[in-house]
Amino acid sequence: MSELENIENSQEVETIPTDNTTEELQENVEQSTGEVSGEVSGEVSGEVTEPEVIEVPEDNSAEIEAEQERLRREHEEFLNSFPDTTVFYRDLLVDGNVKSLGTVVRDPHIAEQWGFLDNHFDESELTYVGTPECGTWYLKGYEKPEPTEEEKMLAHEKKIEADIDNYLQELVSSRGYDDVKSCVGYYSSTDETFQREARAISKHRDQLYRKGYDLIAQCKKGEIDYRIIDLQYILNLIDPLNW
Repeated sequence: MSELENIENSQEVETIPTDNTTEELQENVEQSTGEVSGEVSGEVSGEVTEPEVIEVPEDNSAEIEAEQERLRREHEEFLNSFPDTTVFYRDLLVDGNVKSLGTVVRDPHIAEQWGFLDNHFDESELTYVGTPECGTWYLKGYEKPEPTEEEKMLAHEKKIEADIDNYLQELVSSRGYDDVKSCVGYYSSTDETFQREARAISKHRDQLYRKGYDLIAQCKKGEIDYRIIDLQYILNLIDPLNW
């Protein structure tokens, strides 16, 4: 064996380790990718999320409107079911043994609006005292007390005033005037006829009322009896109408 061969055999052969870092990284990436891919594919193929369904309510406004109209008709029929003789009242006034009604109406719609629809009597259960324009409803059994002399005198005074008003109205109407005020409005007219009639009525009216009030004052003093005074009694004491 030559020396050269001994040298070659005696030398140790160094093994250079393979750098597998890149390979390991690549393997790890592949594994990770596989895992992610599996998870994603599993999610997609296994569990499918249903879209949320929103329920839209049905349009039943027509049914509601029809029901409201039905209730309105029923209520109107109820209000119209009260007889024409029904008297609605706000308060039942009690004075000793006398019971009367306060704030009375005939219309059930008004009674409902004012809040006393439940308070009512039939007029057969009541007694009405007064004039058609002004009076009071009493529960049956009420006996109207005899008016005092003062009340009688006051009522007679109002009657005299009303009689004078009606008398004067008839006079001016006979000459084509709307009322006494219209006639007297021609007091300063340049038309001779209008002026004469206006001044005649004005004078006649003033005398009637002045004499009437003077007589009533005498009645209140007890100087004369109020029962003898009427329109003709007053006319006999004043100048006659000349127009």
